[in-house]
Amino acid sequence: MPCVTLTVQVPKAVFSVTNVSVSKTTVAPGESISVTATVKNTGNIEGVATLVVTFDGNPLGMFASPVIAAGASANVTTTVTIPASATAGSHSLCVEVAPTEI
Repeated sequence: MPCVTLTVQVPKAVFSVTNVSVSKTTVAPGESISVTATVKNTGNIEGVATLVVTFDGNPLGMFASPVIAAGASANVTTTVTIPASATAGSHSLCVEVAPTEI
C-alpha cells in the first residue's frame, strides 16, 4: 500500500525580546521609570506575550504585549519602580518572556 509522510504543525506563537531601553539610566531607590522592550513573534500564529521585568534577577513586575502577528515585532512599554532597598552602583534590569508555566 502506498503511503506518504505528513508533518503536523500546531499553530503556536513564539516570542523573544530583542531590545530593551529605559527612560533613565541613572535612578534613585524607589524611583519609577519607563521600560520599553521590542518583542518579536517568530511563531506561525498571532499571540500575546507575557513579559517579566527583573532587577538583579528579582522580578519587579509582569506585563502583557498587545496582539503580535506571526513574524512581526512590537514595542511594549511599562512602568516599574526601582526597589527602595537598591544600593548605589551598577545593577541589571532585564525584560524576558515569562515561562509558560508560572
